[in-house]
Amino acid sequence: MGEEKQVSELTKKRLMELSDRSYQNNICVFSDFLDLAAQQDLKEVEGKLSPCGLRLWGGFDGAERVMAGFGTEEVLCYEEPFPIAFLLVRPVAEKFAENLSHRDFLGALMNLGLERDRIGDLVLSGDRCVIVCCEPIADFITQELGRIRHTPVVCRRIDAFPEEFVPKREEVRAVVSSVRLDAIVAKAANLSRGKAAELFTSGKIQVNGRETGNVSYTPKGGDTISMRGYGKIRFIGAGGETKKGRIVVTYERFV
Repeated sequence: MGEEKQVSELTKKRLMELSDRSYQNNICVFSDFLDLAAQQDLKEVEGKLSPCGLRLWGGFDGAERVMAGFGTEEVLCYEEPFPIAFLLVRPVAEKFAENLSHRDFLGALMNLGLERDRIGDLVLSGDRCVIVCCEPIADFITQELGRIRHTPVVCRRIDAFPEEFVPKREEVRAVVSSVRLDAIVAKAANLSRGKAAELFTSGKIQVNGRETGNVSYTPKGGDTISMRGYGKIRFIGAGGETKKGRIVVTYERFV
């Protein structure tokens, strides 16, 4: 069994155990943050979960990484809020700040010894970043995160995810020769089919967080397709043909 398969099976087992604990003890139970691959694992075992009710939330609408909450008001007659905290990070002196990337912020958090699944989305706007994280580690981060690369920063709690930081998406309607993954990647990345094929062979294409080389895969509504170096889209669906027999597809581009 490959390493990815082992991780997938462990994730499924853990999620089922959390639902069992919620159901058996009549309590709300929360997972850590699930990436796209773990969310796909959750979908695959959803029919096997205990009937405790299920909620998903990542701190704001459209978050990529989300917590699974087992136990809903409908089933338990009460409901607990997700244990999610929001932190705003900004340079101490904006004039002298470096041009910091998502990788820089994430690297600084990992250097604090934190596990990746304890941290949700990191969203940048200019030289500021909002960190979504599990509530129990929020105070630790605010106390210990004082520098990103060579830039001194200030990190403080905020009450909610700022509206101006919510990632923007634009809906795109495009015409493709077929509803195959390589055709959609070529269109979304503005590449020839040959150049798009190179992204697959070099391991730069992911569907729902998992690398794939299957160029003939037919995307399903809701699939997130990541193209390293060319951005990310969320496939909505296909519908209609042109007079020349080409197919109209719709997807959301993350901007």
